[in-house]
Amino acid sequence: MSGAYEIIDRDGSMNTMPEDINDAGYTVGCVHQGGMMLGFVFNGGTFLSIESAGNMYTGVNESGTAIGYGFTPPAGNASFILSGVARVEFSYPNATNTVAWGLNQAGDVVGWYGIAASSRGFLRLHDGQFKQIAVPERPLDAGVWRQ
Repeated sequence: MSGAYEIIDRDGSMNTMPEDINDAGYTVGCVHQGGMMLGFVFNGGTFLSIESAGNMYTGVNESGTAIGYGFTPPAGNASFILSGVARVEFSYPNATNTVAWGLNQAGDVVGWYGIAASSRGFLRLHDGQFKQIAVPERPLDAGVWRQ
């Protein structure tokens, strides 16, 4: 495999975990250091942002809007959208955990949420409305269900 490679690490940390990159080269992810998880935005050899402890970035679109999630006391996770300097936190209604994992150019976000011992997928539209994503009990092609 040929091409240019760039090492992404913070202060020599061996626990840097990039999660997504856009066409402009903005890379997002997290660094695990000293028992803490810190979200980052990286571009051109420079860390542009380091989030507070307990946060991580999971996606970035071509507009530079980033998403992620973080620990919210007393227990659980909430997600966030970061566009420029504006940060909007959100949680799926009545969920203890909301983890944003991907976004498109329109700003729609997909991820998963947890209520009690159950987890399900969600779509959060750019206008803030949520839709649940659930696997149908029977295949859409009406074929034989395999367990």
